[in-house]
Amino acid sequence: MTASDLPAATARRPWYQSIAGNLLVAFALIAALTVGATLLSLIRFNQIDAVMNRLTGVSLPLVQSSLGVEAKTAELVVLATELSKAENEAQRFQRMENLSDQIGQLWAVLSRLQNIISEEATAARLQQLVAAINTNVGDLDRSTREILLLSDRRSKAIDKAEATNEAGLRLLLQVTDDILSRIGTRITQGVSGQTDTPDLQRELASLRAAYTARADFNRVTTLLNGIATATTPDALPGLRQQLAVATDSLSQSVAMLASDAAPRVGDLRDAARSLAALGTADDGLLAIQQRKPA
Repeated sequence: MTASDLPAATARRPWYQSIAGNLLVAFALIAALTVGATLLSLIRFNQIDAVMNRLTGVSLPLVQSSLGVEAKTAELVVLATELSKAENEAQRFQRMENLSDQIGQLWAVLSRLQNIISEEATAARLQQLVAAINTNVGDLDRSTREILLLSDRRSKAIDKAEATNEAGLRLLLQVTDDILSRIGTRITQGVSGQTDTPDLQRELASLRAAYTARADFNRVTTLLNGIATATTPDALPGLRQQLAVATDSLSQSVAMLASDAAPRVGDLRDAARSLAALGTADDGLLAIQQRKPA
């Protein structure tokens, strides 16, 4: 090809092989990339918007409700502990009211959580757990009420035992004074030869019986206090046996005074029987301690 042929070859070249054609192709690619990037951005934005909606509409409320359930449960533990330590019926009633209110709040939080959770099995399990907590709280309230009732009966029994013991000791003091007075009289009569030795010996035996009865009254009362303060059921059999021996000795010592304390023997016997019943009767201290919840 000669130099004269170049213009003709150039004239026959297609438009897309020229510089202008290359520029047009480049601009078309740039425009396509821009449109593609825009479409990709829109897709990503929609995906982010869906994630944000799930985060604000589901995840955050789920976390908030879950933390609410945890917090309410922790508060329930504290309130339940306070209920178990109630010292009287007024405290028990007030603390149970607080606990019931807290359980109501827990159910409300759980209801909101169930509306968010998609897994029905998980929601049902949570509901069962809260229902179990509600049942345990009811059992705790009944147990606390029973403990307070038994504690009140135990306190009244001990107060009555102390009062009965004091009444018995006052009677024995009067009996002892009477016996000592008679002994003094018989000694005086003995000096003048107007009394027999057996009479004096009988009075001395009665005096020993009175002092034995006094010791037995105190011993029985001490054992009743020991039963009332027993911390374990294992201690009760031994205390029961000791109480049986002490009450039997008290009955015998009071019986020995029957002829010498005729005006007061009925009251002494009643005091001895009442003291024994406070420990061994169906509603006595031994029965109360046996029914005490572990």
